[in-house]
Amino acid sequence: MTSTTFATTLGNPGERTFSGVVAIKIGGLVATCSLWRRRHQWRRDLIRFSDHMLADIGLTRGEAEAEMAKPFWRA
Repeated sequence: MTSTTFATTLGNPGERTFSGVVAIKIGGLVATCSLWRRRHQWRRDLIRFSDHMLADIGLTRGEAEAEMAKPFWRA
């Protein structure tokens, strides 16, 4: 296989293929779902924190309750 044949087999490096675009979209969806899950877990964990623990991370009980009230998709 010559270098020319090899290059044409791989295609243009800057060219986006359908499968490449789909893989990027799926990767973004997985990353978004992962972020939403971490937010949900973090907000659920805030419920268990004592006032002292909340103060250690710089939150008041009211701020923690406001954070817990947010839906998982909202930052």
